[in-house]
Amino acid sequence: QNFLLKQGLLCLLLISLPVSIGGIFLADKIILIAFGQEFIGSTLVMQLLFGVSAFSFQIWLLRLFLISINMHNILLIINLLGLCIRIILDLLLIPRFGILGAAVAAGTSEFLILVSISLHLFCSHFRSKKLSRAIAQGFSFLNLDYKNRKDLNI
Repeated sequence: QNFLLKQGLLCLLLISLPVSIGGIFLADKIILIAFGQEFIGSTLVMQLLFGVSAFSFQIWLLRLFLISINMHNILLIINLLGLCIRIILDLLLIPRFGILGAAVAAGTSEFLILVSISLHLFCSHFRSKKLSRAIAQGFSFLNLDYKNRKDLNI
């Protein structure tokens, strides 16, 4: 399980980062080709959503992993909390910022779900050295330095 999770996170990271970065830089061209000039104003929204896609790739695998180790109840709670946060942020941001507020709410809730799942797996389920290293390497794109933390016993 540990090896597969590590490899899966790294593989998805290698896929999601180029997609996210490429989408951020090419959003205006994608909108022009797919939807035309009248939608060019939604470029920033599309860039935000492409940025969020890097989180979504990782969340997908972590959700499947939680289900596979029979932790679907924890996943349900995390997803419900993420949904509540998303609804609250939508209610606060959409009236003021429109579709851009919706994109920010989506990105924020996805990031918080990623952090919640990661922290749960890291703190309460996997205290072993191998998986601690796997998660640390899998999330090294966040520039978190878990290897030098003494409280993790790595």
